Amino acid sequence: LLDEFKTLNGVTSGNLLSMKMMSYWTGVSVTDSAKLAKLQMSITDSSLEMALEDQAKFMKELKKEGLSASKVMSDMAGHSEFIAKYMKDGGDNMEQAAKQAASMGVSLDHGEAIANKLLDWESSIASEMEASVLLGRQLNLDKARQLAYDGKIAEMLVEAKIQAGGEAEFAKMSVVHREALGEALGLNAVQMAEMV
Repeated sequence: LLDEFKTLNGVTSGNLLSMKMMSYWTGVSVTDSAKLAKLQMSITDSSLEMALEDQAKFMKELKKEGLSASKVMSDMAGHSEFIAKYMKDGGDNMEQAAKQAASMGVSLDHGEAIANKLLDWESSIASEMEASVLLGRQLNLDKARQLAYDGKIAEMLVEAKIQAGGEAEFAKMSVVHREALGEALGLNAVQMAEMV
């Protein structure tokens, strides 16, 4: 990837040095940084310098909030297809999604799984109704569905967590209840446990 990145127009040894310095101070791999910069450049009108500057600002935000820049950037680099699909406003929404996922102790895997499930309208509504019946309480994923549709993945994660309930409630659920709730949200058992 780095060799491919070096062939892009405008890449200088200064850019690569800047990326290596960022890697040294933040722990973010140069490969992850390059992959995200390349994605941002291809989707927006950002230059390489602008993309790297945005990354540096984002990593400072992460550090201020006590989150691992290395972990969040690696998560984002590993979900470039998901980011490309939902990216808006120069990628700010997906940065917020990655930050929200990390603050919840989960990854963008959860966001992607939930968004994919919610946007499969027919299946999502059927699973929501079935889970509501089994749980004996009304699930309402309409807001989360709308947020996913609007590309507001960070907000969707928060709403999905609200609908899932807390750890105490999850601990009281039977296997069938957990499976139904997981199916409604598009999460497997491990992802569901991590989410709550």
